[in-house]
This record gives sequence, structure tokens and C-alpha cells, in this order.
Amino acid sequence: YTFEQEVGTMDLLYMCGINHINSYLSPERLKGRFKEYADYFARVAYVMRGSVWNGKIGLYYPIENMQGYYHPEYFGINNGAPISATEQCIQDTIFSFCNNIQNSNRDFTVIDGEWIKDAKIENGVLSMNGLEISVLVMPAVTYIDSAVKLKLQEFESNGGKVIWEKAKPSDVDAVVCDDA
Repeated sequence: YTFEQEVGTMDLLYMCGINHINSYLSPERLKGRFKEYADYFARVAYVMRGSVWNGKIGLYYPIENMQGYYHPEYFGINNGAPISATEQCIQDTIFSFCNNIQNSNRDFTVIDGEWIKDAKIENGVLSMNGLEISVLVMPAVTYIDSAVKLKLQEFESNGGKVIWEKAKPSDVDAVVCDDA
């Protein structure tokens, strides 16, 4: 990737509410421009420190649905490993959501199951550490932890909104895989 593409990726992460970055980008990939890259994001992180995010829409990151498809780097998708239908559906659903929500000039925050489990529920809002979510989009989610599922049910019963897009976890406790 070019320097501009790497900067663009980081800009998008910050724009979407990511507030902590661990970069594993090797200096060699930026062909002598790593200091410029690091300085730029040090400034962005400094300016963003202490800011308060006001996006009430949460986008669930369905890591549990992707973990079973993980390929070690030597055989990863960058080296020709196939992408499963499940992975493609999640990727396409998230991409579509991001495009649509950004085109409507709305903010959203990416959250995971651990955040949901730890969040408090009050008046139809999931909240923790100053972040409040009143609408949660679940992109092509076929499996969620039972504690997360219970929390989402409680969230909905207290007035919160959960939108299941493309898929919804089954109540059957079964192995989820392609070509079963």
C-alpha cells in the first residue's frame, strides 16, 4: 500500500471512533516516511484525547463469527487463502452499513461483545465510559455469546433497538460452519 493509503486507513479508523491504535506497520513498508506517519498520528491522538463521542449508533464487531475462519499469515487471504461465504457476508454487510451511515452524515461506534457485557442499561441506552448506544446494528451475526444475547434482550426490553442485518443467531446450540 502507498503512504497515502496507509494514512487514509488510519484516518478512517479515527473517524469511525477508534480511540486506541496498536500499529504493527513496519517502517520499511512506508519507504522512509514512517516518522512522518508516526508524527501525524501522534498529533491526531493528542488532539482526540479527552474528546467525547456522541454517536448513539453502535456497530457490533462479530469477531466470534470470524475466528473459526482465521488463517495463519503464511496462508492468509493476502496469500491466496479462500474467503468463506460467512466471512464475505459479514464483510459485505459491514461495508454496506458503513457506506450508508456515512452517506447519511451519522456517526457510529464499533463495539464488541465484551463492551456489551460490561455496559449498563438505563432508559433504552447501553452505556460505559462515557459512550452511550441506543441503536445497535448486528451485521450478519450467526453466533453470539449467551451472556451478550441476554444483555441484548434486556437492552431491547428497556427500550433499546437491535437491528439484525442479513442474519440472526439461531436458538439452537450448534456448530456454525460453511458446508455443514
